[in-house]
Amino acid sequence: FNPEKAKRLLAEAGYPDGKGLPELTLTYNTYEGHRLIAEFFQQCLKRHLGIEVSINNMEWKSLLQSLHSGEFQLSRASWCADFPDPENYLAVFHSEGENNYPGYSNSEFDELIERLQKTGEQKERNRLTAKAEAILNRDLPLLPMYFYSRVYMLKDFVRGFEPDPMDHYRLHYLWFGQPGDPKPARGS
Repeated sequence: FNPEKAKRLLAEAGYPDGKGLPELTLTYNTYEGHRLIAEFFQQCLKRHLGIEVSINNMEWKSLLQSLHSGEFQLSRASWCADFPDPENYLAVFHSEGENNYPGYSNSEFDELIERLQKTGEQKERNRLTAKAEAILNRDLPLLPMYFYSRVYMLKDFVRGFEPDPMDHYRLHYLWFGQPGDPKPARGS
């Protein structure tokens, strides 16, 4: 968050205090939480940079059509991983990715993703992931605004619960007991 730098960059681009900037519209899909985020974004740009942004609500399937066709200026989108690996998030931005809504294209990034998808050795995967992430963070074809989080409420006698980034919970690992109690044998 650096409004002064943003103002300077906006002025360098020819839009001092947002003056002369074409009208912008942020589209989001129907959900109260998404509306609140869109309104917050709208208010922040107005307050800190003088930029007017209108917001447009769409039903999810219509928004997906708009995203796939590239008919949007600013849009809410999201991605939930299919499997727990950074490549699953990065590959979205491969130039031929089905869900590459911003139409991002970088041949160096594409090559890293293709190599990452063929590499099984973990140190090499980590190296390729870091390089791909650095390129994506430099080029920034998206604006991360919000990350979902989970809150867990457990009684102090519940044992064996482990948060899972994919939200897959194996209830057969849970048991009731006091601190230090051993896990009961399966089936007891």
